[in-house]
Amino acid sequence: MTPSSFKVNNAQQRICQVLMVLAGQEEFGVAQSAIAKAVKSSDSRLFNDLRNLQHAGFVEQLENKCWRLGPRLVQVSNAFHVGITRMKARALEIEQRYSREPR
Repeated sequence: MTPSSFKVNNAQQRICQVLMVLAGQEEFGVAQSAIAKAVKSSDSRLFNDLRNLQHAGFVEQLENKCWRLGPRLVQVSNAFHVGITRMKARALEIEQRYSREPR
């Protein structure tokens, strides 16, 4: 795909914005109306976005009707961290192997 043929998809960008709004709001969550205001969307459009994210496990609705990041997104983040930790360990192993004094 060339840069000139790339088209921004507003719905996909709104989903990304929703996830960013919810980041760090795990304890009490964020009200749907506050999310809609933050991402400049209508409540009805945002409701559909949230339900799709919920279906994928990326967000969850709390008892207080507010929304927060769901377990699936946190699991993705944790998997990334595990991968980075493995890469660091492998790099350290290579560094140690190459930095030994020759016998």
